[in-house]
Amino acid sequence: MKKDTNSKTEKTIFEYLLVINPDLARQILVQQCKQEFKKNGFVNATITPPHITIMNFLKHESREHLIVKKLRQLANGTTPFEIVLEDFGKFESSTSTVYVKVKTPEPILKIAERRKKEIRPLLKGMPKTYSKLPHVTIARGLTTEQLQKVWPKWSKETFEARFEAKEMVLLKRPLGGQYKTLEKLPFKGENMNLYGQKNIFG
Repeated sequence: MKKDTNSKTEKTIFEYLLVINPDLARQILVQQCKQEFKKNGFVNATITPPHITIMNFLKHESREHLIVKKLRQLANGTTPFEIVLEDFGKFESSTSTVYVKVKTPEPILKIAERRKKEIRPLLKGMPKTYSKLPHVTIARGLTTEQLQKVWPKWSKETFEARFEAKEMVLLKRPLGGQYKTLEKLPFKGENMNLYGQKNIFG
């Protein structure tokens, strides 16, 4: 009997993360903040490189090529834009986060909203999260006591940097594994109507 070679692929679920990476100079600045946390015992601060999350989702690998195709079209229709980073904020929960604020979130949210409408059919039935407050994480997973210890200092610190976002990057990992770059998607500022006429399944 011939084996169904597609069944395993269809059942293989991966986690995908769509991000904007700061340029090298800004990455170094953010990394310096992360190192400050690491020196004070928060070792998880330097596990992930600086990035701004646009969305993350789970999906069967068999649908990956369709998602990449659609994201590439969306990137082609996006014009490069400036991102301004300024000062620090926090998310409070049982595992709190300290982050750098994005002062200019509108272009990022615009990508998210446009993508949400156009890519939703491809992600139907799978867990997905869209960024509502773009930011660059410095340290996450802090207990309430740890946050109370570090926040008085970081709430008074100043930070300012800006860079041009020229691309978004799609990362991929097996569940519980490490992310690796799957595709870099340059912003080209082309006419989105050109892509709206095309069927992504064609």
